[in-house]
Amino acid sequence: MSDTMCTMRVKGKPFLMPFQAIIQANNALKLLFNDLKDNFALNYSNILTYRLNQNVLEHFFGQMRSKGALYDHPDALDLRYRLRNFILGRNEDSMSEEANVEEDDTPDSPINNIG
Repeated sequence: MSDTMCTMRVKGKPFLMPFQAIIQANNALKLLFNDLKDNFALNYSNILTYRLNQNVLEHFFGQMRSKGALYDHPDALDLRYRLRNFILGRNEDSMSEEANVEEDDTPDSPINNIG
């Protein structure tokens, strides 16, 4: 897939396009696999990529956005204060009814709970 994406070009564009970001993802996956083998002496021949996702990160940013009620696009300083309050456990109930984000109440997949 990486080889195919590297050789693809959009007509009239000499550079890679955003949809070709899969090249970076594949390179990162190769590096992750090598790092796991080197640092943890694993005898695996592949990585189960369906378990690699950014849901936790997206959930965290959703929580940070919801702390601001209608102001859900915080700048760096505001995010810092929201993060500090989050770490200290303040404002646990401060999720506003007017926020543009919703609390994720989707149950976890039973596949992720194995182990």
